[in-house]
Amino acid sequence: MDPTIFLIEDDDVLVQNLKMFMEMHNFQLISASNGKEGLKLLSNLK
Repeated sequence: MDPTIFLIEDDDVLVQNLKMFMEMHNFQLISASNGKEGLKLLSNLK
């Protein structure tokens, strides 16, 4: 399992660039566009 980074960012272009960069370096990126969505995602992760 690759290390995972959780990112809360509302700039879609920045998120896509970071996701591509992180995947190239064997990281998984999970992102949310705001804090409320982030908390919801975190509560559903194992």
